[in-house]
Amino acid sequence: MKQKLMLSMLIIILSICGCGNSQETKTVGNNVISTNKTVEQTSYVAETNYSGADVPAELYEIPFQKTDDYIRNLDLSKQLSSNEMREYIISATDYLKTIYGNSYISIAADQDSFLNAVNGRSNEDGYVAEMNDQENISDYGSELIQMYVDNKVDASVEYKTDKSLLYGDLCRYYLRGAMTIEVNGENACNAYSDMLGITISDKEPVTVAVEVSFMRNYPDVILSCEILKYIKD
Repeated sequence: MKQKLMLSMLIIILSICGCGNSQETKTVGNNVISTNKTVEQTSYVAETNYSGADVPAELYEIPFQKTDDYIRNLDLSKQLSSNEMREYIISATDYLKTIYGNSYISIAADQDSFLNAVNGRSNEDGYVAEMNDQENISDYGSELIQMYVDNKVDASVEYKTDKSLLYGDLCRYYLRGAMTIEVNGENACNAYSDMLGITISDKEPVTVAVEVSFMRNYPDVILSCEILKYIKD
């Protein structure tokens, strides 16, 4: 209880400072990034602690935000242990698979757990998605259930990221990764695209660069999720 109270106070302080904006999910426009470079040849890899991870090189070609508050991954990896950085990867993976890679069968079987996960209250050791407008978020969760169940959407997500893609800015930590999504059925694809803003076709995997932000030093507190670009093979 004391820990939760302290966390709530910290969120209020960040909001006053302009660093604690409500959780939001942004969708991608019709923009694509593609490169023939290796990761070692990309524009921003020198700012990271990259050590050979199997991730798309495009993730290191998309510019980082770089305000006065920017913390390079190279520096952040000296501040956080390897295990601490991995916690951000675990939270992001759970979040993205819940929202983007779920199945109507699983959701219909336990709608309450899905709603709790979308609302950011999945369980004691899961992520927390901090929202200012809980009523609208609850509506969003209900709309997601309707989209999945009514259209019998069966989606799968493969998420690739690396500790070298975690950086700091704007009072947050950001984790960039590549999310490959596959949905079966034309009607299901149309409903999925309309709801989540990602253009997808039946049984044709699509990969997007996605960036999840966290409250600093709280890997279980997700603040935003932004789809950056489509990644073309």
